[in-house]
Amino acid sequence: MPLHHDLLEIFLQKKRQCWMLFAYVTILLTGAYYFSAYWATHELMNAFEAQDTATIKNKIPEKLLVHLIPNVHPEQDWQGVGHSYLKHVEPRLYAETDPSAWLAIQAQVQSKNSIHHYYAHFFNRYRLDLGSDHEQIRIEFERTNFLRWHVERVCYPNPQPDWVENRCPSSKR
Repeated sequence: MPLHHDLLEIFLQKKRQCWMLFAYVTILLTGAYYFSAYWATHELMNAFEAQDTATIKNKIPEKLLVHLIPNVHPEQDWQGVGHSYLKHVEPRLYAETDPSAWLAIQAQVQSKNSIHHYYAHFFNRYRLDLGSDHEQIRIEFERTNFLRWHVERVCYPNPQPDWVENRCPSSKR
């Protein structure tokens, strides 16, 4: 009987150690996900879906969104009916548009087409590509420290017309 009792005790001890190992691994993986860029993009995508402009403004600095909205050059000469109306109204319309709300709407539309996210530059940069073709929007995250990420750039990665000012470096062909 003592041998049976000793084996049972060893088995229970090993079982406890296995459950503790499982708990440690679960905590480690949850922490790794929470502090990774995946969690940062997940929070941002939730803000886009809810059109939560306060969260978007908190996560993306205003200076990154200034040139995202299409801007009309004053030198551009409209032809046809309504050219004087468009020349005065359209720039004012774009000037009064909230860039965070504009980005939220564009992200919702583009995320329906496709979403690609991936690490770049040895896990210190992370890219979130929404959509495809010329309407694609790229949001680039940079690691602030080991546990935090911040948005470094919001741009269009594909070649754009001249009036689009916020192009990614790869778009300047």
